[in-house]
Amino acid sequence: CRYQTSLTAGTLMEHTKLPLTTWFLAIPLISQAKTNISALALKLDLGPNYLIAWLLHPKINSAMSHPTAVRLLGGAVHSQSVLLALVGRGMSRDDAYRIVQSAASEAVATGTRFADAVTAALPAGVDATAVMSAMDEQRVLAHAGRAVDALAEAVAGSRAG
Repeated sequence: CRYQTSLTAGTLMEHTKLPLTTWFLAIPLISQAKTNISALALKLDLGPNYLIAWLLHPKINSAMSHPTAVRLLGGAVHSQSVLLALVGRGMSRDDAYRIVQSAASEAVATGTRFADAVTAALPAGVDATAVMSAMDEQRVLAHAGRAVDALAEAVAGSRAG
């Protein structure tokens, strides 16, 4: 394809020089704090550099406070869930993959919502309601929270050992 891309392109971590492990440790610390955590308290968990904690804190808070953060992802978070829902409904993995890819391409090309593109791409006889339940925002956020928790535990374990 001759294009160079980055794992962090288009994310909160774009252009960062910090290790991703630092980000993955900071995100749950800030997002799951009962009250607003200070940069000094964050520094105690992240390591010796206060400046890193001071710079990460507002970036992560800003991303969390965006009211439509999940919707802004344009369905990227949902594609795997939809794929698994289609396979779970008896569709072959190849057919499900083609539907998800077609819907994603359609959504990007026309600016429509991913959910609408998936619904339009479903063959007759496939229950759209069951597939759309895979895109429930609360379920996605809960799953993302569990994934971040697991990453934070892995990072904390690697620092301890």
